[in-house]
Order: sequence, then structure tokens, then C-alpha cells
Amino acid sequence: MVAGESPFPDGGTKAWMTVLGGLIAFTTSIGYLSSFSIFQSYYSIVTLPDYSADQISWIGSLQLWGCFFFGILSGGMSDAFGPRVPVALGGFLLVLGTMMSSISTRYYQFMLSQGLCTAIGLGLIFTPALSIQSQWFEKRRGLAVGIVMSGQSLGGAFMTGSDPGIMY
Repeated sequence: MVAGESPFPDGGTKAWMTVLGGLIAFTTSIGYLSSFSIFQSYYSIVTLPDYSADQISWIGSLQLWGCFFFGILSGGMSDAFGPRVPVALGGFLLVLGTMMSSISTRYYQFMLSQGLCTAIGLGLIFTPALSIQSQWFEKRRGLAVGIVMSGQSLGGAFMTGSDPGIMY
């Protein structure tokens, strides 16, 4: 590298594709996490009517805690194997946990499927989807990370708008 030359591409197709991938990852993962209130209302009315709202909210609390706890582990996995491995594994666990919660009928099943399995998946997706932009951008890093982070609110808005129609 020439002295004074930046190691960051600061743009280009590959760099902006990481931003698009991060945006999609945050929309589908953290947006899912942000829309737990839809699940809670459904569970309290249809699936778990004998449980109080605070008991049902522990499912979402475990999911939120797990997302950020397992996000720590995914950083190490990204360093060791690259970002594709934790994101692929996280996507698989997110889908598996969601599918398992769709057939769950008991409280402990929701805790294991949505509270734990999806939380691990979300955590594995979260860190690589956010941190990869720092390898591609220097001057426009704030813009790139801001676009990725906006996926959280996009996903929350989309999920809360679409989930009731899917569930009922």
C-alpha cells in the first residue's frame, strides 16, 4: 500500500452490497425482535390464555437478552470464520425457532423456541451485520452504519403491520 493511501475502498459495488445485506439482516432480525408485542398479544389471547402478561413477556425478555448476549459470541466467530458462518447459522436458527414456536402449545416450548433458539439466531446475525461496514468504509462509515441500523425500524414497522394477518 502506498503511504497515505486508505485501506478502505469507501464505496463501490461490493461495499454498498454489504450495506444492503446489513439492512436486510437488520430488517428481518432486529425488526422481528422489535415486534414482540404482536406475538405477546396473540399468545395471551389464543395460545397461552392462562398465563399473565408479565409471564408471557419473559419470552420476549429472554429473546432480547439472548440476542445481545450471543452477539458477543458471534463477534469471535466472525473473526475466526468470517461473517458468513455466523450469519448463515443465525439465519437457520432464527427460522428454526420461528417454525418451532408456530407449533408450540406450552409455555416452556415458547421459551425454548422463540425465547432461546431465535435469540441465538438473532445474536449470531446482529454483530456481523453491523460490524462488516467498518471494513469497507472510512469516510462514509456513519452513513453506511446508519443505513444498516435503519433496518431495525423498517423491520419493526413491517413486522407489526404484517404479523397480525399472518397469525389470525
